[in-house]
Amino acid sequence: TDEPPEKVRKKMDELISEMKELGCEKALNILPFLSLLVIPEIKISDRGLFDVSEQRFIPIIKNG
Repeated sequence: TDEPPEKVRKKMDELISEMKELGCEKALNILPFLSLLVIPEIKISDRGLFDVSEQRFIPIIKNG
């Protein structure tokens, strides 16, 4: 889907906030590398994180 940039930014802010709450601030450093071919298990796309092994998208923001 083509989401407006402000909606993508809001989702990214939510992701960062939840990662900080979980104590994963340093994990933010790996986000830019998820699309690299040297990491074959997980990819990032315009639709979200994708588990290559399971052939499914990985939810990154819990609902509710």
